Amino acid sequence: MSESLRSRLQWQRTRMPRFHFNIHDGVTAIDRRGRELSGLDEARLEAVRMAGTLMKSEGMRIALGEDWRLEVVDEAGLMLFKFDLFVSSSPYHWRVQP
Repeated sequence: MSESLRSRLQWQRTRMPRFHFNIHDGVTAIDRRGRELSGLDEARLEAVRMAGTLMKSEGMRIALGEDWRLEVVDEAGLMLFKFDLFVSSSPYHWRVQP
């Protein structure tokens, strides 16, 4: 095995994976930079934090019925998991009041 191939393989084993956090809320915002995180568990925690921040800042839009989704994808674009957020009213809400 050549020295350059050996060093490239070593680099791939030691570098942290990059995760991308794409947001879909009527407009798609693709995270092109991504974030290097230690693994899937850390990516999931980051996604929960991000979803909480988005709910705080976009709460009015979400409450008015605009659905949104946060997808976490790997460097190849494979979706690892997603958060779907939507508000649905109960049947009571639609009942006609006398």
